[in-house]
Amino acid sequence: MYLSPGKERILRLFFQDPLLEIHLLEISRRTQLVPDNVQKFTRAFVEAGLLTRRKTGSMAFFKAKLDNPELSKIFESVELKRQQAFLQRHKAIARLLGQLTEQLLEVSQREIQLIALFGSVARGTWKRGSDIDLLTVTPRETRATARWFDVVRRHVEPLLDLAPVNTTIAQFTDGLRKRTAFYDELWRDRIVLYNEFLFWQLTLEALRGHG
Repeated sequence: MYLSPGKERILRLFFQDPLLEIHLLEISRRTQLVPDNVQKFTRAFVEAGLLTRRKTGSMAFFKAKLDNPELSKIFESVELKRQQAFLQRHKAIARLLGQLTEQLLEVSQREIQLIALFGSVARGTWKRGSDIDLLTVTPRETRATARWFDVVRRHVEPLLDLAPVNTTIAQFTDGLRKRTAFYDELWRDRIVLYNEFLFWQLTLEALRGHG
């Protein structure tokens, strides 16, 4: 689905907070789009099944329709743009992160199904000696993760210290659903280095039924 810059600005509000329910005029304020355009775009989104509309008196509120596969695809695309913008801004570390991702996938024989960067490196505030905070997600618990991390650790130290955290798919969705402090930080700072498709599949699965 092609999105004009104005339409993408609106959907980015729900990309940032999939549980957001927001009034038309607040959308206008946050996106800096005129209300007439917001009304036109949100009407199109409702017709396409990307948003739902709830009327309270004269006020209309909009929410993301989290069970729409097309919305998931849009969020995946925006997630990839987020990653690419980060790597473009931080070229000094982009190559290292790319190598690290490939090495983790290779040594785990792709048992690692999702890799996300968080912490100071993801925020762009790292310095020499900072930790590379990585979340890896596997289908089930495995003792092999320590060996995988040891294999790749030597490629990034002493420039940066690798600080990996591994979790399972079930634990990942549970953490998102409960909105724990760790997952709130991950959500705020994350750069998905591998498999934005699975990231959004699990995220939307976890959040359905909220609100």
